[in-house]
Amino acid sequence: MKNKTKIKIGIIIILILLFSMITLIRMSHSKTEIIKCISQQAILYSQSNNDFCLQQEEVFGKKVKLLTGVDCLVNSSICSDAGIKVIPTWVLNNGTQLKGFYQIKELQEIMGC
Repeated sequence: MKNKTKIKIGIIIILILLFSMITLIRMSHSKTEIIKCISQQAILYSQSNNDFCLQQEEVFGKKVKLLTGVDCLVNSSICSDAGIKVIPTWVLNNGTQLKGFYQIKELQEIMGC
């Protein structure tokens, strides 16, 4: 009896681990798709030496590379021409400016991603 119980518990643990791994993979893929969608609909204007901008980028983790962005410290004329007065600023394709820090979920809702 004890061996059958151990086998059942082992199978349950394996199933839980597999389900957890599948869920994590789906969440990661989903986050990537959301970030790609955000990148297609907006440009992030930031500054590499600004704490608020660094916090904004940290929200995206390694996937920050997927974003379309302009570093206003390096490209001040591009930022000036775009009318950027506050950083970070997200500029949507329709010209709307979203000034300040945003969570991915907020950007997802605003942009319909």
